[in-house]
Amino acid sequence: MKPRFALNFAPHLGILRPDRPLFLHHAGPDPIEQLKFIAGQGFRAVEDNNLMDRPRDVQERMGAEMARLGIQMGCFVAFGREARPAPTFVRNDPEMRAHILAQLDAALQTAARVGGRWITTVCGVPDPQLPWAYQFANAIDNLKFCAERAHRAGVILIMESTNRRAMPGILINSIKEAYLAVHSAASPALKLLFDVGHVQVEDGDLVKNLERCWEEIAYFQLADNPGRREPGSGEINFINLLRRVHRKGYTGILGMEHLVTGAGRAGEEAVIRAYEALSAAIET
Repeated sequence: MKPRFALNFAPHLGILRPDRPLFLHHAGPDPIEQLKFIAGQGFRAVEDNNLMDRPRDVQERMGAEMARLGIQMGCFVAFGREARPAPTFVRNDPEMRAHILAQLDAALQTAARVGGRWITTVCGVPDPQLPWAYQFANAIDNLKFCAERAHRAGVILIMESTNRRAMPGILINSIKEAYLAVHSAASPALKLLFDVGHVQVEDGDLVKNLERCWEEIAYFQLADNPGRREPGSGEINFINLLRRVHRKGYTGILGMEHLVTGAGRAGEEAVIRAYEALSAAIET
């Protein structure tokens, strides 16, 4: 049977809060019920920013349920989840390196419980006492060190650039900077997360940036602009962009990391229809 969607779109189980999944009004906040609903709609993957904050037994039950349903775990956030993040990757002292590796080890254990392979990596806040270039060099060194450990575990760290309007005070805002970090680290376990919404706000020129970054991209996230809502709600030409992705033969995950324009069940149903329409258009 032909899949319902042309690409491997992955609904989220909560962006900032674990009790606010994409399809809250259809399946409630429980992640197991969400997984059942998502699989029933024909999606083949999910992502969960808050996975590491869920109890271990919940993670294990999620892993078992995804295996039963035949769906993949997409990315989850490992670094920068603190309420007041401190400079981490930008420093090169042993104490901070130990802190980073402790976070990574916890993330690798979480990934093993759910069969996950992608860990969202944000380099955190800058250090005002150190010039940017030195901070960036330290970040590359720390990323290399983490990538070695991730590679041994069969996991890929995916570097995300976040636009300054949505997330001020983060070291890496531009996709160009993220590309430079990933390309410099030169590890198969460190690749790019191309978040379409963030790139549109911070960099623009989506198609050109996509082409320039292509060999380092391992994962996409989708959100329209303005408002970070579903494709078709804003200014981005998702048909043109994703048709290009599809024709390049991309088979990886595209996370649906966005809010919903409409209210209640009707709004969530409109999201599913939007992805059906998008799938039909990019296959033509």
